[in-house]
Amino acid sequence: MGAAASTTASRLAFRPAGVAPLPPGAAPPLVVVTWNILCNKYAGSQFSYCPPQFLAWQHRKQRCVETLLELRPDIVCLQEVERPFFENELEPLFQQHGYEALYYSRRRRPHDPPDAPEEGISLLYRTARLEKQASKAMQLGKGVARGMTGKFWGAVRARDDGVLLALLRDRVTRRTLLAGCTHLYWDPRFPDIKAAQAALVCRAATAFLRQQRLVHDATLQRDAAAIPLVIAGDFNSLPFKRRSDAFDTVRPNETLISGAYTVLASKEGIDSSHPDHPSRRSLVGGGGAAQALATLRLSSDPFLLQSASVAAWGREPPVTNKTDSFAGCLDYVWLSRQHWAVSAALPLPYRFDPSRPGQQAAVNDPSDVRDLPPLPSETIPSDHLPLAFKLHLVPT
Repeated sequence: MGAAASTTASRLAFRPAGVAPLPPGAAPPLVVVTWNILCNKYAGSQFSYCPPQFLAWQHRKQRCVETLLELRPDIVCLQEVERPFFENELEPLFQQHGYEALYYSRRRRPHDPPDAPEEGISLLYRTARLEKQASKAMQLGKGVARGMTGKFWGAVRARDDGVLLALLRDRVTRRTLLAGCTHLYWDPRFPDIKAAQAALVCRAATAFLRQQRLVHDATLQRDAAAIPLVIAGDFNSLPFKRRSDAFDTVRPNETLISGAYTVLASKEGIDSSHPDHPSRRSLVGGGGAAQALATLRLSSDPFLLQSASVAAWGREPPVTNKTDSFAGCLDYVWLSRQHWAVSAALPLPYRFDPSRPGQQAAVNDPSDVRDLPPLPSETIPSDHLPLAFKLHLVPT
């Protein structure tokens, strides 16, 4: 696969963003991109609205690569990357452009065609800016503590969704940071599993950091939250719902913030009062396991996180994933709040008015987005949009 020059430079130009100004002494920017690229085996009849020549993987993979190279990212987090594409095309090509790549794959699904390959996540980093000190690929279910038993935790363990973690040294600032890529469970019937997985991502990051002898400072070994963190991916969770649907009931004039989003965006996380808490869902089971779930709190502890979209635009975008049957925000870049500032973002390909504090934005809901067709399309090669930000490490 060649890397032809992109003709989309103007479309991919970053624009200034950031609710707050850059603090004095902020480091030069690191460009971070996350994108679910829609692997070939999932691009089936449900995308029949897309002309076949634009749905074809040969076309789409070329557009994906052109877009990524045009953005010149320092860190890339990709989801739905098929193993043959990674091993034979993506990794060799990006090595030529100065990147190293990590990969974690999920097992083939029972309904996959016989010749369908595994797919998974990939984390790439630009070696001219970042030096790898350590890395780990982890199945999230393996992070469930041994004492956690019952139907719910059995379901979490059975999932093979994972996280890639890379401890990186910034050659410019000489600071160490942790980058992560993940892809949470897709099924909207099980927001409790997604909330648990969101907490397990943070638990995996904490355990990984505390295992690293390269983190010499004793304070950092005790306090994983002292390391700058960026975790990106497809979290398969809306930030909120304003209307009831087949999966959730939302009271009139109220907003339901999803469990996974609350786990990551708030310091407190969720307890049994949240509708997405495991104790409120169908996998509770009975006996002592149910009692233990009732007292369970899921959180991002010890990390205090902020969405890069919120830092850039004051809110999450209405849409990062759009088909002819769904539209919503599922993709995020999560930052340790005290370590990062955002100066620029890749514009979204639809009308989207950033929301400044105290101001009402014109486009608030996925249904308000009328100038973006179902995806993929001729110009956008996945059903997801890439999110890209210029991030700056700030003085501590």
